[in-house]
Amino acid sequence: MNRIKTKVLTLAAGLTLTVTAVQAQAPIITESWSWSIGSTSAGMSASVDNHNTVTSATFKVSTNADLSGAMVNTQNVSAASNGIHFHWQVNSLRPATKYHWQASVTNAKGSAVGKVYSFTTGAAAAPTAGTGSFVNVTPTSVRDTIHFDPKGST
Repeated sequence: MNRIKTKVLTLAAGLTLTVTAVQAQAPIITESWSWSIGSTSAGMSASVDNHNTVTSATFKVSTNADLSGAMVNTQNVSAASNGIHFHWQVNSLRPATKYHWQASVTNAKGSAVGKVYSFTTGAAAAPTAGTGSFVNVTPTSVRDTIHFDPKGST
């Protein structure tokens, strides 16, 4: 929560003036999750209590548990009274590979770094045969032509 400071000033003639100020605080990551994990893509999301201040949100994803060599996505998120969610759909991942990821947020009062989570991308689709034909068939030889898709669709 935001810190609230109140000061009471006594004025002439017995009047008092109460001044209340709210100090911004560093953001807090309240929740993180992965979604739509495929063979070459995955989504990551985080919820943040940003204390009604503009916040910079960053995702890192890497095959290394210490996040070295990470792909990085940074986005600015605006102030919100009930917290915010931010998301990143990352593509160009390798099939059947374990990835580690982490969210972090920063505002003028500080930063918060979330836990490191992991997911494993799905296996690549097996190549499939498409159309084919035999050509130049003779009593002693045959030449065949087969078309296939190495990505798994015909």
